[in-house]
Amino acid sequence: MEKPKRLAIMAVVFCCYVLLSGCTASDSSLVRQWPTVLSLSDKSGVFEISDKDKKVAVRAVFGMAYEIGEYVRFQDGEGVVELVFDTVIDDGDDLSLQQKLDVKDTIEGWYFNKGKKISWGKRNYIFAGEDQITTQLYRLSSGYSCIGLLQEWDHPPGDNQGNPSKIIFGYMCEKQKEPVSDKQSAEFLVAVDFQRFETYRPFLPEASRGMVDKEIMRLASGSNGFGHVDFPFDYGFPYRGGDGEDYGN
Repeated sequence: MEKPKRLAIMAVVFCCYVLLSGCTASDSSLVRQWPTVLSLSDKSGVFEISDKDKKVAVRAVFGMAYEIGEYVRFQDGEGVVELVFDTVIDDGDDLSLQQKLDVKDTIEGWYFNKGKKISWGKRNYIFAGEDQITTQLYRLSSGYSCIGLLQEWDHPPGDNQGNPSKIIFGYMCEKQKEPVSDKQSAEFLVAVDFQRFETYRPFLPEASRGMVDKEIMRLASGSNGFGHVDFPFDYGFPYRGGDGEDYGN
């Protein structure tokens, strides 16, 4: 189902609940405003990179009705890294991230890559147990050599569409004539260490729901050539099981 239709259905369901319960939309116990977008401290972030020359330009936590995640941009004079970690809020018991993007789609969604001719290079697949990281080399007409990645894991067995409950995607670009080297690729992959995401995720305080830092929103959703067109994403929804029943809340 397309995102606008799903959002419309969610709104109708919510309104019906309000009417049946005899409550009004102003009740603070029912009103859950989204999105939440706030600045995140480096100590609370899940992304780290080994290139110490690149400093954090923006680090944000975002939350939607069914998901929570982190966006970060690392930058130095000649290079940039942007990454997103997104996870459903119930560890995949009833929810999944329902997006149909491949690694090229995610690369094309970053404003740093938009409006430039992209020359695609080699695609590679790295396996971590049963999970897969897809990497894609590419070059921009602006003189940058780059690598993008997409990792999806924790696929709820009840989701008959095979959607994941956690994803990471992003890219690294360096101003250089030669393609991104194996050494550069390996350093980039350190930022998405699989085990760290299995044991930790960003935490959004309950009181922060519906709060939006307008400057962070501007930077992460497209400003000065950075950010992503889908930010803050809204990929998480209740899924349907193999028998057609909606297993979501």
